[in-house]
Amino acid sequence: MLTSEFGFLYALAIMAGLWLLLRLLHKNLDKLWARILFTPFGPKTNVRYMTRSKLFKSALTFFICGGYLVLLLVFIILLMSPYYKNRDPGTFFFALLCIILPIFCSIFFAGSFYLFIRALIRSKNYIAPNSVLIRDSLVPQDRVSNIIESCRSQNWQRQNYSPKYGLVRKKTAFLNIVTRYSGQEYDHDKFDLVPNSWKYDNCKICSCKICDSNDPETSIAYTNGRDWLCSECYQKFVHSPDLQTVPF
Repeated sequence: MLTSEFGFLYALAIMAGLWLLLRLLHKNLDKLWARILFTPFGPKTNVRYMTRSKLFKSALTFFICGGYLVLLLVFIILLMSPYYKNRDPGTFFFALLCIILPIFCSIFFAGSFYLFIRALIRSKNYIAPNSVLIRDSLVPQDRVSNIIESCRSQNWQRQNYSPKYGLVRKKTAFLNIVTRYSGQEYDHDKFDLVPNSWKYDNCKICSCKICDSNDPETSIAYTNGRDWLCSECYQKFVHSPDLQTVPF
């Protein structure tokens, strides 16, 4: 059964591999292959507020996730089949292979197909009612209007982003837990103040990643000393010469 010695070790190895994959994705969010599989909100499903290109991208993400589950299913079968060749696989192992994983695979592939069809019939110039177009994403106006008005009253300076000081928690087994340091007091027994440990920030309006990279769209942004705005959001919503032209 899966609770046997070898079965437990196999399951532990799979969990460790998935954990390492997530860590690798998190450290390479500036690369396309990582962003496809690891985003702050996962595959998008709010179809009403999705442009045609976003629908295609989300359909692709769902398809890739389903493909990874299929590979995981095949990997488990190949890995465990020699051990269970002449043994009863047990209820849990049977349910995992024949019910749980296939159901999740079907959900991802069905979601991919649905989003793909919606993308095919969606207009290229589609704008949802009461929404704002930000980086090819449609966002409800009431979600960002207060943020944009607040940003317009602040002083922003254009800068190249560089890693900042961060508070690194001590005595963690595997995770490197970092908190942004902004001059606040902290417990010296629990945290170390480490330079260049805070490696990225997010745009206050669109939440895109701003970090030190070779891509000017990612590395050059605007800051008020604490918060950051990407160049696109700053030019479109804050630095507009005629505020009435901003789509609200």
